[in-house]
Amino acid sequence: MLFLDRFRTAIDESHLAGGTQRLGPARPVFHGDRNRPTMVFDADLMMGIDPQAIDALQALTLAVEKHHVSFTLQTGDLLVVDNYLAVHGRSFLGPGFDGTDRWLQRTFVVSDLAPSAGARQGRVLASA
Repeated sequence: MLFLDRFRTAIDESHLAGGTQRLGPARPVFHGDRNRPTMVFDADLMMGIDPQAIDALQALTLAVEKHHVSFTLQTGDLLVVDNYLAVHGRSFLGPGFDGTDRWLQRTFVVSDLAPSAGARQGRVLASA
């Protein structure tokens, strides 16, 4: 089921830049080799388009929750995640506003800069 075009994903609010939320076209969660697939998965923004797809997505969400691994990063640490091979998130941390809050830097690595040409100044992507 997860290899079928039965799932739609919304756009993360941080990428909307003031635009209107919408769902993308139906697509599969898993792609490629069935024994080592790549994936596009977001438990918060993805939805199945029919009852079977909804059930499959719920089963995947539960499997991710059951088998997740946590990392505690220290000052200066860098964690790189391939979004096609892993699911990632972060735990809640209430801000202290005392200079010790965590700071997250978002970076994208792409093989082709052409699709983002209209939103870039040189090599920097402007987003809201």
